[in-house]
Amino acid sequence: MFEQNYPQCPPGSMSYTIRRGDTLYEIADIIGLPLETLLSANPGINPYRLMIGQRICIPYVAGTLLITQNIPVFVEGQTEYREARLDRSDQGYYIYVLNNFTFTGEEPGSDLLFSNFDNSFDARIQMLPLNVDIDEIRKNSMFELQYVGTPVEMEGEEIFDPFFRNAIFFLHASNSTLSKNIILKRIGDYLFRFTVSIPNTEAAEGLGPSIYTMLKTIFIV
Repeated sequence: MFEQNYPQCPPGSMSYTIRRGDTLYEIADIIGLPLETLLSANPGINPYRLMIGQRICIPYVAGTLLITQNIPVFVEGQTEYREARLDRSDQGYYIYVLNNFTFTGEEPGSDLLFSNFDNSFDARIQMLPLNVDIDEIRKNSMFELQYVGTPVEMEGEEIFDPFFRNAIFFLHASNSTLSKNIILKRIGDYLFRFTVSIPNTEAAEGLGPSIYTMLKTIFIV
């Protein structure tokens, strides 16, 4: 959640720490807050000279989205809550991205989410209309997984996370070095195809679980 009651921010506002690449325009645009409102809440700040680590105040206005939120990551048998920042895909959906991960457009109709610690931990995200040919997507996904190992379709409790158990399909393949899942799941009025690659190495601080946690935050407004 937002840090609240930070001394420099008045009641009814929240403190946010500027990160690399942030602009007031982008922050206001992502959360749905008028830029003028954000500027008025930070009269002493030069919007053209933001510094990494600088604190700004974000006023709470009904209907705006939270720019940061703590999301649960299951690591080594325990649930930890870690800060994530709201981002918006050019495809039109929102996602909360954990610190030390990068979310970027890869090509038209496809985004990439990967660890800054080890970029071989990644997820490709594609947003599809409901009227796509699901059998064709399953066929192509099976073909893609054959390059990793023998594809299998997982169901029910074979799927580690209840969130994904109602997926249209959950396909898996692995070998000695890599595990790969391709998941087709409905979110709102769209289908999402997730291609998740997890190296079979010791993951630093739960990189694999972190990726799935972020995928679960996707929403459309």
